[in-house]
Amino acid sequence: MTEAGPPSGSRLQATGEVDGDTAVIRLAGEMDLRSSEVLRNVADDLIENGARRVVLDCSELTFLDSGGLSVLVRLYQQLTQADGSFAMRGCDPFTRQVLEITGLSRFIIE
Repeated sequence: MTEAGPPSGSRLQATGEVDGDTAVIRLAGEMDLRSSEVLRNVADDLIENGARRVVLDCSELTFLDSGGLSVLVRLYQQLTQADGSFAMRGCDPFTRQVLEITGLSRFIIE
């Protein structure tokens, strides 16, 4: 299991596990520009350890802003360029709406 606690002042936690080539990362809290490095670190570690499919479990994610969106786009691009895939599940209505407004929902919502 890969875990990253929040950096100073952050309110996001991410834990991830790899099963074969699939990693599930559970997010809890708020993902903004500052806290998004938590997700980046966990995802990078899991990808380096063989994950080619990354699924974000967002059932405990309470906030997402443009800083968090930029990390999602980067992960999506990184994985699709490596013939992998990226998806999100368990999004609350606010997060789903943000993804729909930006057009990302058609690419990454599972």
